[in-house]
Amino acid sequence: MLDSAIDPSDPGTHPRGENAPQREEGLRDWATWAAGHNDQFNLGAAFEQACQKISAPLACANSMLTATNSAPVRSNSATS
Repeated sequence: MLDSAIDPSDPGTHPRGENAPQREEGLRDWATWAAGHNDQFNLGAAFEQACQKISAPLACANSMLTATNSAPVRSNSATS
């Protein structure tokens, strides 16, 4: 899973990128798998196509992660 801890004994966001090589390997494994299931997910039949289709959402997620690591996250409470 893309949002799982790479090492369950060391969970966390690792904002300094200590686990970047493992994340990259996991993403490559996933994209290869997704390309092999293009008939189900329509991400492209090649590794590069699958990576390209998910690059914008990943960039957005990385941007949010960077922002939350540099400042507290604040939200308004919803009341009913």
